[in-house]
Amino acid sequence: MEHSPQSFKVFSTYENGNCWNVITPNGRWVYVDNSATSSVAGLAVAANGSLTPVATTAVSTLGQGTTNLHITVGGDGKYLFTLDSGSGAVSVFSMNSDGTVNPLGDIEALPKTEGSNGIAVL
Repeated sequence: MEHSPQSFKVFSTYENGNCWNVITPNGRWVYVDNSATSSVAGLAVAANGSLTPVATTAVSTLGQGTTNLHITVGGDGKYLFTLDSGSGAVSVFSMNSDGTVNPLGDIEALPKTEGSNGIAVL
């Protein structure tokens, strides 16, 4: 999908502290982690590159004391993961066909300060 620089627009997630963004393997969705509000925003990507909010944009809010510093999508495009500093966890979400997500739980036992090294999933 090629676009001229004029076709891209700045889009607010109506949240705070965007740290990382990830595009799904099929190119249909962009997910944004907002570390200052501990939320994940979802945006649909149209064929012309324009973005439309999914639901109310924030598709998930993480637990108190969590700062989601990094975000990734599995190679199969079925799961979204956030690396959560402050809680020492990786939050796992299943992805729905409409761009919304369902929290599946957390993988815990990481140091509470984890998050400075990123996250990768195959």
